[in-house]
Amino acid sequence: MVYYIKNLLIYVFLTFCLSCLFLACSKTKTVLLPLSFISVNVNNGSYNSIVVINGTGFSSNKTDDDVQFNGKPAQITAVSSTNLTVKVPLGAGNGNITITVNGVTITGPVFTYVLSSRVSNYAGNGTVGNLNGPGSAASFNDPNGLAIDAAGNLYVSDASNYLIRKINTDSTVSTFVGGGNVNSDTNGTGTQASITSAPTAIALDGTGNVYVTESDGVIRKITPAAVVSTFLDGRFVPGYSFDYPSGIAIDASGNLYVSVYFHNQIQKVTPAGVVTNFAGSGNTGSSDDVPVSFWNPAGLTFDATGILYIADYSNSKIRFVDVNGKVGTIAGFSPPNSTNSGSVNGPISLASFRGPDDIAIDAKGNIYVADTQNNLIRMISADRTTVSTIAGNGRAGSTNGAGNVASFNYPSSLVVDAAGNIYVADSKNNAIRKIVIF
Repeated sequence: MVYYIKNLLIYVFLTFCLSCLFLACSKTKTVLLPLSFISVNVNNGSYNSIVVINGTGFSSNKTDDDVQFNGKPAQITAVSSTNLTVKVPLGAGNGNITITVNGVTITGPVFTYVLSSRVSNYAGNGTVGNLNGPGSAASFNDPNGLAIDAAGNLYVSDASNYLIRKINTDSTVSTFVGGGNVNSDTNGTGTQASITSAPTAIALDGTGNVYVTESDGVIRKITPAAVVSTFLDGRFVPGYSFDYPSGIAIDASGNLYVSVYFHNQIQKVTPAGVVTNFAGSGNTGSSDDVPVSFWNPAGLTFDATGILYIADYSNSKIRFVDVNGKVGTIAGFSPPNSTNSGSVNGPISLASFRGPDDIAIDAKGNIYVADTQNNLIRMISADRTTVSTIAGNGRAGSTNGAGNVASFNYPSSLVVDAAGNIYVADSKNNAIRKIVIF
Protein backbone atom coordinates (compact mmCIF):
# COMPACT_ATOMS: atom_id res chain seq x y z
CA MET A 1 0.00 0.00 0.00
CA VAL A 2 2.81 2.34 0.90
CA TYR A 3 4.52 1.40 -2.38
CA TYR A 4 1.34 2.22 -4.30
CA ILE A 5 0.91 5.61 -2.57
CA LYS A 6 4.56 6.45 -3.21
CA ASN A 7 4.22 5.70 -6.91
CA LEU A 8 1.02 7.72 -7.08
CA LEU A 9 2.70 10.72 -5.49
CA ILE A 10 5.56 10.47 -7.95
CA TYR A 11 3.10 10.29 -10.84
CA VAL A 12 1.18 13.31 -9.56
CA PHE A 13 4.43 15.27 -9.15
CA LEU A 14 5.66 14.43 -12.62
CA THR A 15 2.28 15.30 -14.11
CA PHE A 16 2.37 18.65 -12.32
CA CYS A 17 5.85 19.42 -13.60
CA LEU A 18 4.95 18.53 -17.15
CA SER A 19 1.82 20.64 -16.93
CA CYS A 20 3.80 23.62 -15.71
CA LEU A 21 6.32 23.18 -18.48
CA PHE A 22 3.57 22.96 -21.08
CA LEU A 23 1.89 26.09 -19.76
CA ALA A 24 5.17 27.95 -19.72
CA CYS A 25 5.97 26.93 -23.27
CA SER A 26 2.51 27.80 -24.50
CA LYS A 27 2.94 31.36 -23.22
CA THR A 28 6.38 31.84 -24.92
CA LYS A 29 6.27 33.86 -28.16
CA THR A 30 8.94 34.21 -30.83
CA VAL A 31 10.56 37.60 -30.32
CA LEU A 32 11.09 39.40 -33.69
CA LEU A 33 13.70 42.14 -33.87
CA PRO A 34 12.36 45.50 -35.08
CA LEU A 35 12.78 46.48 -38.72
CA SER A 36 16.01 48.45 -38.97
CA PHE A 37 18.53 49.57 -41.56
CA ILE A 38 22.12 49.18 -40.35
CA SER A 39 24.31 49.58 -43.44
CA VAL A 40 24.89 48.92 -47.14
CA ASN A 41 28.09 47.49 -48.59
CA VAL A 42 28.22 50.24 -51.24
CA ASN A 43 26.39 53.56 -51.57
CA ASN A 44 26.80 53.99 -55.33
CA GLY A 45 26.54 51.78 -58.39
CA SER A 46 25.22 51.30 -61.90
CA TYR A 47 22.28 49.33 -63.31
CA ASN A 48 22.23 45.70 -62.16
CA SER A 49 25.13 46.13 -59.74
CA ILE A 50 24.78 44.19 -56.46
CA VAL A 51 24.00 45.90 -53.15
CA VAL A 52 23.90 44.03 -49.83
CA ILE A 53 21.71 45.64 -47.17
CA ASN A 54 22.37 44.79 -43.53
CA GLY A 55 19.68 45.25 -40.90
CA THR A 56 17.09 43.45 -38.79
CA GLY A 57 13.47 42.44 -39.11
CA PHE A 58 13.63 41.35 -42.73
CA SER A 59 11.45 38.46 -43.83
CA SER A 60 13.08 35.29 -45.09
CA ASN A 61 10.21 35.14 -47.59
CA LYS A 62 11.15 37.37 -50.55
CA THR A 63 7.54 38.21 -51.34
CA ASP A 64 7.21 39.97 -47.96
CA ASP A 65 10.15 42.30 -48.65
CA ASP A 66 10.14 45.29 -50.95
CA VAL A 67 13.28 47.34 -51.68
CA GLN A 68 13.26 50.54 -53.71
CA PHE A 69 15.98 52.91 -54.89
CA ASN A 70 14.64 56.43 -55.15
CA GLY A 71 11.15 54.99 -55.69
CA LYS A 72 12.17 52.37 -58.28
CA PRO A 73 11.66 48.69 -57.25
CA ALA A 74 14.82 46.59 -57.02
CA GLN A 75 15.14 42.88 -57.76
CA ILE A 76 15.82 40.89 -54.57
CA THR A 77 18.14 37.96 -55.20
CA ALA A 78 18.77 36.63 -51.66
CA VAL A 79 17.17 37.16 -48.24
CA SER A 80 17.60 36.43 -44.55
CA SER A 81 16.32 38.11 -41.42
CA THR A 82 19.41 40.33 -41.35
CA ASN A 83 20.51 40.65 -44.99
CA LEU A 84 18.93 41.54 -48.31
CA THR A 85 20.87 41.20 -51.56
CA VAL A 86 19.44 43.26 -54.39
CA LYS A 87 20.21 44.53 -57.91
CA VAL A 88 20.17 48.26 -58.64
CA PRO A 89 17.13 49.08 -60.84
CA LEU A 90 17.44 50.75 -64.24
CA GLY A 91 17.45 54.53 -64.11
CA ALA A 92 17.34 54.66 -60.33
CA GLY A 93 18.75 58.16 -60.10
CA ASN A 94 20.01 59.56 -56.82
CA GLY A 95 17.85 59.10 -53.73
CA ASN A 96 17.13 57.09 -50.61
CA ILE A 97 16.88 53.31 -50.39
CA THR A 98 13.63 52.26 -48.71
CA ILE A 99 12.60 48.85 -47.35
CA THR A 100 9.06 47.72 -46.69
CA VAL A 101 8.36 44.47 -44.83
CA ASN A 102 4.75 43.41 -44.26
CA GLY A 103 3.50 46.98 -44.59
CA VAL A 104 6.16 48.61 -42.39
CA THR A 105 8.57 50.97 -44.20
CA ILE A 106 11.95 52.34 -43.18
CA THR A 107 14.25 54.74 -45.04
CA GLY A 108 17.93 54.11 -45.50
CA PRO A 109 20.86 56.11 -46.86
CA VAL A 110 21.05 58.03 -50.12
CA PHE A 111 22.28 55.90 -53.02
CA THR A 112 24.09 57.52 -55.95
CA TYR A 113 23.22 56.03 -59.33
CA VAL A 114 26.17 55.76 -61.71
CA LEU A 115 25.26 56.06 -65.38
CA SER A 116 26.52 53.43 -67.81
CA SER A 117 26.54 53.59 -71.58
CA ARG A 118 27.00 51.48 -74.67
CA VAL A 119 28.31 52.71 -78.02
CA SER A 120 27.47 51.29 -81.43
CA ASN A 121 27.72 52.30 -85.08
CA TYR A 122 24.42 53.77 -86.23
CA ALA A 123 25.33 54.62 -89.82
CA GLY A 124 28.48 54.64 -91.91
CA ASN A 125 30.90 51.83 -92.64
CA GLY A 126 33.96 53.91 -91.82
CA THR A 127 35.21 54.34 -95.36
CA VAL A 128 35.19 57.60 -97.31
CA GLY A 129 32.27 57.74 -99.75
CA ASN A 130 28.71 58.87 -100.36
CA LEU A 131 26.86 55.56 -100.58
CA ASN A 132 23.22 55.52 -99.52
CA GLY A 133 21.35 52.56 -98.09
CA PRO A 134 21.20 50.63 -94.80
CA GLY A 135 23.25 52.23 -92.06
CA SER A 136 26.04 49.65 -92.07
CA ALA A 137 26.46 49.92 -95.84
CA ALA A 138 26.30 53.72 -96.18
CA SER A 139 29.36 55.94 -96.28
CA PHE A 140 30.22 59.55 -95.43
CA ASN A 141 33.11 61.94 -95.90
CA ASP A 142 33.75 64.09 -92.81
CA PRO A 143 30.27 64.32 -91.25
CA ASN A 144 30.49 67.33 -88.95
CA GLY A 145 26.99 68.58 -88.16
CA LEU A 146 23.88 66.83 -86.78
CA ALA A 147 20.26 67.76 -86.18
CA ILE A 148 17.21 65.68 -85.30
CA ASP A 149 13.53 66.22 -86.09
CA ALA A 150 10.47 65.48 -83.96
CA ALA A 151 10.09 62.03 -85.53
CA GLY A 152 13.69 61.05 -84.74
CA ASN A 153 15.15 61.40 -88.24
CA LEU A 154 18.72 62.67 -88.35
CA TYR A 155 20.12 65.28 -90.73
CA VAL A 156 23.86 65.29 -91.35
CA SER A 157 26.06 67.96 -92.91
CA ASP A 158 28.38 65.65 -94.87
CA ALA A 159 31.05 68.30 -95.27
CA SER A 160 33.57 66.92 -97.73
CA ASN A 161 30.84 65.39 -99.89
CA TYR A 162 29.06 68.78 -100.02
CA LEU A 163 25.80 67.00 -99.22
CA ILE A 164 23.05 67.04 -96.62
CA ARG A 165 22.20 63.46 -95.75
CA LYS A 166 19.13 62.11 -93.98
CA ILE A 167 19.05 59.05 -91.73
CA ASN A 168 15.62 57.56 -91.06
CA THR A 169 14.78 55.97 -87.72
CA ASP A 170 15.63 52.55 -89.14
CA SER A 171 19.15 53.96 -89.86
CA THR A 172 18.63 54.02 -93.66
CA VAL A 173 20.75 56.77 -95.22
CA SER A 174 19.70 58.89 -98.22
CA THR A 175 20.84 62.12 -99.83
CA PHE A 176 18.46 64.87 -98.75
CA VAL A 177 20.05 67.79 -100.59
CA GLY A 178 23.01 68.22 -102.92
CA GLY A 179 24.71 66.61 -105.86
CA GLY A 180 23.48 68.95 -108.59
CA ASN A 181 25.69 71.47 -110.38
CA VAL A 182 28.95 71.15 -108.44
CA ASN A 183 30.38 74.33 -110.00
CA SER A 184 28.00 76.74 -108.30
CA ASP A 185 25.56 77.03 -105.42
CA THR A 186 22.20 76.12 -106.92
CA ASN A 187 18.82 76.23 -105.21
CA GLY A 188 16.09 73.81 -106.14
CA THR A 189 14.75 70.57 -104.77
CA GLY A 190 16.72 67.71 -103.23
CA THR A 191 19.53 66.34 -105.34
CA GLN A 192 18.94 68.97 -108.03
CA ALA A 193 20.28 71.59 -105.64
CA SER A 194 24.01 71.95 -105.07
CA ILE A 195 26.36 73.05 -102.29
CA THR A 196 29.84 74.17 -103.31
CA SER A 197 31.12 75.40 -99.93
CA ALA A 198 31.40 72.78 -97.18
CA PRO A 199 28.24 72.59 -95.05
CA THR A 200 29.12 73.08 -91.39
CA ALA A 201 26.39 73.43 -88.77
CA ILE A 202 22.76 72.37 -89.11
CA ALA A 203 19.57 72.99 -87.11
CA LEU A 204 15.79 72.62 -87.40
CA ASP A 205 13.08 75.12 -86.55
CA GLY A 206 9.75 74.31 -84.94
CA THR A 207 8.05 73.52 -88.26
CA GLY A 208 10.71 71.15 -89.55
CA ASN A 209 12.66 73.50 -91.79
CA VAL A 210 16.37 72.73 -91.91
CA TYR A 211 18.92 75.56 -91.79
CA VAL A 212 22.47 74.86 -92.90
CA THR A 213 25.51 77.10 -92.59
CA GLU A 214 28.20 76.85 -95.23
CA SER A 215 31.85 77.59 -94.64
CA ASP A 216 31.79 80.68 -96.89
CA GLY A 217 29.06 82.32 -94.78
CA VAL A 218 25.95 81.36 -96.76
CA ILE A 219 22.93 80.07 -94.81
CA ARG A 220 20.53 77.85 -96.73
CA LYS A 221 16.95 76.98 -95.79
CA ILE A 222 15.54 73.57 -96.68
CA THR A 223 11.85 72.75 -96.28
CA PRO A 224 10.68 69.30 -95.15
CA ALA A 225 10.02 68.60 -98.85
CA ALA A 226 13.73 69.32 -99.56
CA VAL A 227 13.12 72.63 -101.34
CA VAL A 228 16.30 74.69 -101.00
CA SER A 229 16.60 78.48 -100.89
CA THR A 230 19.25 80.95 -99.77
CA PHE A 231 18.16 82.36 -96.42
CA LEU A 232 21.14 84.69 -95.99
CA ASP A 233 24.30 85.32 -97.94
CA GLY A 234 26.65 86.31 -95.15
CA ARG A 235 29.32 87.41 -97.60
CA PHE A 236 27.36 90.54 -98.39
CA VAL A 237 25.94 91.74 -95.07
CA PRO A 238 27.32 95.25 -94.44
CA GLY A 239 29.15 95.57 -91.14
CA TYR A 240 29.03 91.88 -90.22
CA SER A 241 31.29 88.93 -90.82
CA PHE A 242 30.18 85.32 -91.27
CA ASP A 243 33.74 84.01 -91.61
CA TYR A 244 33.27 80.26 -91.10
CA PRO A 245 29.94 79.89 -89.28
CA SER A 246 30.54 76.91 -87.01
CA GLY A 247 27.37 76.61 -84.94
CA ILE A 248 23.68 77.38 -85.31
CA ALA A 249 20.68 77.33 -82.97
CA ILE A 250 17.10 78.54 -83.36
CA ASP A 251 14.96 80.04 -80.60
CA ALA A 252 11.21 79.65 -80.08
CA SER A 253 10.53 82.77 -82.17
CA GLY A 254 12.45 81.48 -85.17
CA ASN A 255 15.52 83.68 -84.73
CA LEU A 256 18.80 82.10 -85.80
CA TYR A 257 21.96 82.37 -83.69
CA VAL A 258 25.20 81.72 -85.53
CA SER A 259 28.63 81.32 -83.98
CA VAL A 260 31.21 82.94 -86.24
CA TYR A 261 34.33 80.91 -85.58
CA PHE A 262 37.03 83.20 -86.93
CA HIS A 263 35.33 86.42 -85.82
CA ASN A 264 34.74 85.31 -82.21
CA GLN A 265 31.12 86.42 -82.13
CA ILE A 266 27.58 85.07 -81.84
CA GLN A 267 25.32 86.80 -84.34
CA LYS A 268 21.53 86.87 -84.40
CA VAL A 269 19.49 86.68 -87.59
CA THR A 270 15.75 87.38 -87.47
CA PRO A 271 13.28 85.46 -89.67
CA ALA A 272 13.32 88.53 -91.92
CA GLY A 273 17.09 88.24 -92.32
CA VAL A 274 18.07 91.22 -90.15
CA VAL A 275 21.51 90.67 -88.59
CA THR A 276 22.72 92.00 -85.23
CA ASN A 277 25.60 91.08 -82.98
CA PHE A 278 24.28 89.04 -80.05
CA ALA A 279 27.45 88.42 -78.01
CA GLY A 280 31.18 88.93 -78.31
CA SER A 281 33.36 91.93 -79.08
CA GLY A 282 35.14 90.17 -81.91
CA ASN A 283 38.42 90.12 -80.00
CA THR A 284 40.06 86.88 -78.94
CA GLY A 285 39.65 86.18 -75.22
CA SER A 286 37.57 84.52 -72.53
CA SER A 287 36.04 87.46 -70.68
CA ASP A 288 32.51 87.14 -69.33
CA ASP A 289 32.43 90.86 -68.57
CA VAL A 290 32.06 93.70 -71.03
CA PRO A 291 33.73 93.64 -73.48
CA VAL A 292 32.78 89.96 -73.74
CA SER A 293 35.19 87.81 -75.71
CA PHE A 294 35.30 84.30 -77.18
CA TRP A 295 37.97 82.26 -78.92
CA ASN A 296 36.63 80.29 -81.89
CA PRO A 297 33.08 79.69 -80.61
CA ALA A 298 31.53 76.57 -82.13
CA GLY A 299 28.42 74.54 -81.20
CA LEU A 300 25.28 76.24 -79.87
CA THR A 301 22.12 74.99 -78.18
CA PHE A 302 19.18 76.41 -76.21
CA ASP A 303 17.69 74.95 -73.05
CA ALA A 304 13.98 75.00 -72.23
CA THR A 305 14.26 78.34 -70.41
CA GLY A 306 15.86 80.18 -73.32
CA ILE A 307 19.48 80.14 -72.15
CA LEU A 308 21.94 79.79 -75.02
CA TYR A 309 24.94 77.53 -74.39
CA ILE A 310 28.17 77.83 -76.35
CA ALA A 311 31.03 75.40 -76.92
CA ASP A 312 33.91 77.90 -76.81
CA TYR A 313 36.34 75.71 -78.72
CA SER A 314 39.79 77.23 -78.28
CA ASN A 315 39.05 78.43 -74.75
CA SER A 316 38.03 74.86 -73.87
CA LYS A 317 35.07 76.30 -71.97
CA ILE A 318 31.32 75.90 -71.93
CA ARG A 319 29.80 79.38 -71.87
CA PHE A 320 26.23 80.69 -71.77
CA VAL A 321 24.17 83.77 -72.53
CA ASP A 322 21.09 84.09 -70.31
CA VAL A 323 17.76 85.64 -71.27
CA ASN A 324 18.98 89.04 -70.05
CA GLY A 325 22.06 88.90 -72.26
CA LYS A 326 24.47 88.15 -69.41
CA VAL A 327 27.43 86.00 -70.47
CA GLY A 328 28.95 83.46 -68.08
CA THR A 329 31.11 80.35 -67.88
CA ILE A 330 29.70 77.14 -66.40
CA ALA A 331 32.55 74.71 -66.98
CA GLY A 332 36.18 74.68 -68.07
CA PHE A 333 37.99 77.08 -65.79
CA SER A 334 41.47 76.08 -66.96
CA PRO A 335 43.72 78.72 -68.56
CA PRO A 336 42.32 80.04 -71.87
CA ASN A 337 44.52 77.92 -74.10
CA SER A 338 43.39 74.55 -75.40
CA THR A 339 46.90 73.12 -75.07
CA ASN A 340 46.73 73.70 -71.31
CA SER A 341 43.36 72.10 -70.79
CA GLY A 342 42.55 68.46 -70.06
CA SER A 343 39.87 65.89 -69.38
CA VAL A 344 39.38 66.14 -65.63
CA ASN A 345 36.03 64.97 -64.23
CA GLY A 346 34.48 65.80 -60.89
CA PRO A 347 33.29 69.07 -59.36
CA ILE A 348 32.46 71.54 -62.07
CA SER A 349 34.95 74.09 -60.77
CA LEU A 350 37.81 71.64 -61.33
CA ALA A 351 36.66 69.92 -64.54
CA SER A 352 38.46 70.53 -67.82
CA PHE A 353 37.92 70.02 -71.56
CA ARG A 354 40.05 70.21 -74.67
CA GLY A 355 38.55 71.71 -77.80
CA PRO A 356 34.80 71.15 -77.21
CA ASP A 357 33.13 71.44 -80.61
CA ASP A 358 29.44 70.93 -79.86
CA ILE A 359 26.86 70.63 -77.10
CA ALA A 360 23.33 69.27 -76.67
CA ILE A 361 20.81 69.18 -73.81
CA ASP A 362 18.44 66.37 -72.83
CA ALA A 363 14.96 66.65 -71.35
CA LYS A 364 16.35 66.54 -67.80
CA GLY A 365 18.69 69.45 -68.40
CA ASN A 366 21.93 67.49 -68.62
CA ILE A 367 24.42 69.04 -71.05
CA TYR A 368 26.39 66.69 -73.31
CA VAL A 369 29.67 67.90 -74.74
CA ALA A 370 31.55 66.65 -77.77
CA ASP A 371 34.99 67.02 -76.18
CA THR A 372 36.55 66.79 -79.58
CA GLN A 373 40.29 66.95 -79.03
CA ASN A 374 39.99 64.53 -76.10
CA ASN A 375 37.90 62.09 -78.21
CA LEU A 376 35.36 61.94 -75.38
CA ILE A 377 31.66 62.55 -74.83
CA ARG A 378 31.22 64.34 -71.52
CA MET A 379 28.21 65.30 -69.41
CA ILE A 380 27.56 68.32 -67.22
CA SER A 381 24.90 67.36 -64.68
CA ALA A 382 21.53 69.10 -64.74
CA ASP A 383 22.27 70.74 -61.39
CA ARG A 384 25.54 72.09 -62.89
CA THR A 385 27.68 70.62 -60.11
CA THR A 386 29.67 67.83 -61.73
CA VAL A 387 31.26 66.73 -65.00
CA SER A 388 31.63 63.08 -66.00
CA THR A 389 32.69 61.09 -69.05
CA ILE A 390 29.77 59.32 -70.72
CA ALA A 391 31.71 57.53 -73.45
CA GLY A 392 35.20 57.27 -74.84
CA ASN A 393 38.53 56.05 -73.53
CA GLY A 394 40.40 59.14 -74.67
CA ARG A 395 42.30 57.43 -77.47
CA ALA A 396 41.50 57.89 -81.16
CA GLY A 397 39.74 54.80 -82.50
CA SER A 398 36.46 53.27 -83.58
CA THR A 399 35.82 50.63 -80.92
CA ASN A 400 32.21 49.91 -79.96
CA GLY A 401 30.97 48.49 -76.68
CA ALA A 402 30.82 49.70 -73.10
CA GLY A 403 31.22 53.44 -72.77
CA ASN A 404 34.56 53.33 -70.99
CA VAL A 405 35.97 50.95 -73.62
CA ALA A 406 34.59 52.64 -76.75
CA SER A 407 36.67 55.08 -78.76
CA PHE A 408 36.03 57.99 -81.12
CA ASN A 409 38.11 59.92 -83.61
CA TYR A 410 37.32 63.64 -83.60
CA PRO A 411 33.66 63.63 -82.51
CA SER A 412 32.49 66.98 -83.83
CA SER A 413 28.74 67.14 -83.27
CA LEU A 414 25.99 65.49 -81.25
CA VAL A 415 22.24 65.48 -80.68
CA VAL A 416 19.94 63.82 -78.15
CA ASP A 417 16.65 62.12 -79.07
CA ALA A 418 13.45 62.06 -77.02
CA ALA A 419 14.48 58.81 -75.32
CA GLY A 420 17.82 60.25 -74.21
CA ASN A 421 19.98 58.42 -76.76
CA ILE A 422 22.94 60.40 -78.06
CA TYR A 423 24.02 60.45 -81.71
CA VAL A 424 27.56 61.56 -82.53
CA ALA A 425 29.07 62.71 -85.81
CA ASP A 426 32.38 60.88 -85.50
CA SER A 427 34.10 62.91 -88.19
CA LYS A 428 37.39 61.14 -88.83
CA ASN A 429 35.73 57.73 -88.56
CA ASN A 430 33.22 58.82 -91.22
CA ALA A 431 30.41 57.39 -89.11
CA ILE A 432 27.43 58.32 -87.00
CA ARG A 433 27.68 56.61 -83.62
CA LYS A 434 24.89 55.95 -81.13
CA ILE A 435 25.25 56.05 -77.36
CA VAL A 436 22.58 54.41 -75.20
CA ILE A 437 22.70 55.53 -71.56
CA PHE A 438 21.31 53.35 -68.78
